Amino acid sequence: MSVLVGGGGGKICGGGGINGGSNGGDDGNSESWDSDYGTDVYHQKMIEANSWNYLLPSNYAKYLKDVRGDFVKTEEYCGRAILSNPNDGDVLSMYGDLIWQGHKDASRAETYFDQAVKASPNDW
Repeated sequence: MSVLVGGGGGKICGGGGINGGSNGGDDGNSESWDSDYGTDVYHQKMIEANSWNYLLPSNYAKYLKDVRGDFVKTEEYCGRAILSNPNDGDVLSMYGDLIWQGHKDASRAETYFDQAVKASPNDW
């Protein structure tokens, strides 16, 4: 499988699904599946190729949360971003929100919110 950036029907990763085809589904939603799959593959390959860039897992986590609604993977990629840059107030805040919304762990969430405020005091 190859991932292309740009061109190809306006999709982020160059068009159709695996090897240029579709997902084989006949539910009328195959383009959405292909686009989501391509976006996931693109982000994962970029993160793998640029492991030093803490913004990539951070941006992917935001995409997973806001677009996909995949909170389990969002937690995973927030954790990776925090390990790469423990002073990113946006990611710390997003992670605190996930801890609160997903686990109802107020003390743990508050810890991340406090770290976010300390990391980016002018953003609050």
